[in-house]
Amino acid sequence: MTMTSVMCSCCLMLAFTLLGGSRLAFAGDPAIRKPRAEAALDHLARATKLYNVRSFDEAASEYKAGALIEPAPVFDYNLGQCYRQLGRYKEAIWHYERFVKTSPETPEHNESVGKFIAQMHAELDKRAMTEPPTEPAPAATPSPPSVAPVPVVRSATEIDPWYADRVGWALAAGGVLALAGSGGLFASAAGLDDDANHTPTQRASDELHDRAHTRALVAAGTGIGGIALLAGGIIKLVMTPDAHPETVAAWGIRIAPTGVSAFGRF
Repeated sequence: MTMTSVMCSCCLMLAFTLLGGSRLAFAGDPAIRKPRAEAALDHLARATKLYNVRSFDEAASEYKAGALIEPAPVFDYNLGQCYRQLGRYKEAIWHYERFVKTSPETPEHNESVGKFIAQMHAELDKRAMTEPPTEPAPAATPSPPSVAPVPVVRSATEIDPWYADRVGWALAAGGVLALAGSGGLFASAAGLDDDANHTPTQRASDELHDRAHTRALVAAGTGIGGIALLAGGIIKLVMTPDAHPETVAAWGIRIAPTGVSAFGRF
C-alpha cells in the first residue's frame, strides 16, 4: 500500500468520525422508530452495549436477532453502523439505503447516512482501481474440421507369424482331443463286442452287440469331427498371408459320407 493510499484511508476514517461515525440510535432516542416487542428491545439494548465496547460482530448478531422478532428502522441504521466499522461497506450500504427508505421522518439521520454511503462508494471504487488487472477471456477459437479416420492397413511384415495364430492352434487342439475321444469310444465298442462273443445267452449277447454298435457310431462321428478340426487348424497354421489379395490362400473343408477332404489354393 502506498503512502497516498494510507493518507486517503486515514482521511476517510477521520471524516467518518467527524460525521458521527460511532453514533448509534439508542433505545431512548425518539428520532428513529424502534420495535415495541419486549424481546426485540432486549436484543437492541444488548447489541448497543456490545457496540460500545467495539464488539461489532457480536453487536450485529444481536441487532439481526431483534430484527427477526420485529423489524424496525433502528436495526437497519445500527447494522449499517456496525458493518461500516468492520469495513464491510457493501452490507453497510444495503442497510443504510433500507433505513432511508423506511425513515423519511428523520432527515438529519438520512443526511448523515447519505454522506456515509457516498464515502463508502468512493472507497469501494478506489479498491476496485487498485485490484490487480485481469485479462479478458480469449475468444473461442474455432475447432478444426473433423477428419475421417484413415483405416490402417497392416503390411505383410506386420502380419502375425503362423505360430502366433491362436485360432489355428485352437482348431488343431480341438481336433486332437476329438480324435482321442473317438479312439476311446472305438476301444470301448470293441470291448463290448468281445464281451458279447463270450456271453452264454443270446439275448445278453444281442444287447451287448447293440451297445457296441451305437458306441461305434458315436466314435465315428466324433472321429470325423476331430479330423475336420485338426485339418482346419493345420491348414490355418500353414497359410502364408500376403499383402496382395489375389495371392492370399483360399481353402475349405468338405465333409462327405465317404470321408473328409480339404481343398483350396495355397
